[in-house]
Amino acid sequence: MKKPNVRVRRSEESGPMTEADIRGMICNPIYAGVGPYEALVPEEQWVKVMARMIKTDGPEQVLVNMLHVLRHSFSNETDVETNRRVMTEMLSQVGLRNREQQ
Repeated sequence: MKKPNVRVRRSEESGPMTEADIRGMICNPIYAGVGPYEALVPEEQWVKVMARMIKTDGPEQVLVNMLHVLRHSFSNETDVETNRRVMTEMLSQVGLRNREQQ
């Protein structure tokens, strides 16, 4: 099985985001509204980006990455509001806006 080539950035981290950080954010379905998390990216937009990642990285790599970020996201005991703030900040760093800003 392939190894994850993404990284889940922790809320307390600062500084520039790496390509692995951004890829980890993009493939995380939490941004499309999974579990207790409110959608920050429209579902249609998330699906289109994931389809593009599948074409470039291959389905196995994308699934390994998605499983990696989901395990990380649901294993932490941080509160939903903190995660929402961090996700919004990260999205703005890469030029994406959440639904409330559209």
